[in-house]
Amino acid sequence: MTAMPPTDIAESQEPLRMSAEEYLAFEAAAERRHEFQLGCAFLMPDVTVSHNIVAGNIGAELHTQLRGKPCRVFMSQVKCRIMAAQTANFYYPDVMVACDPTDNAEFWRERPSVIFEVLLPGSARTDFDKFFVYQHIATLQLYVVVEPDHPLVTTFQRTEEGWQRSNISDLAAEVPIDSIGCKLSLAQIYEDIDFAAAK
Repeated sequence: MTAMPPTDIAESQEPLRMSAEEYLAFEAAAERRHEFQLGCAFLMPDVTVSHNIVAGNIGAELHTQLRGKPCRVFMSQVKCRIMAAQTANFYYPDVMVACDPTDNAEFWRERPSVIFEVLLPGSARTDFDKFFVYQHIATLQLYVVVEPDHPLVTTFQRTEEGWQRSNISDLAAEVPIDSIGCKLSLAQIYEDIDFAAAK
């Protein structure tokens, strides 16, 4: 077993190699969040104000639409556990909706129906690459990547023919989330975002 990384490198930008069990213990004591992929823990970047507003808008609107239903909305402090390449991987989705009542671990969900990731500076490739890992979740029906500073939402919808990608940029348009009976307009997603100031 790999030795636990010392806490004084918790802020390191370099990936830290460890087992999944070591990662969970390390993450519980870390001051900043790390995601875990293929045996390495990666420090997560700082969140921008626009990212926080957009993620909050999505989570709040989904929570309202799902009130009284069995699905639950989880924000960025709850992990998603994904088994891929014969190992456990852990991400922190910005917004995640899980509907299976037996999916009830204390610190993560592993059978979500919908996942939203809001981009951060320099995170676009990482968040789009995550989709290849998220595809291992049999229950996942919709993966959404959201630009926080200008109106652009990319959806990956599971269909019988495979995953279908769409780009939506009209603020009057809606993102249908049929698997949980919801829909979000881009106007709702980008509420309180000043696009001119964000440039």
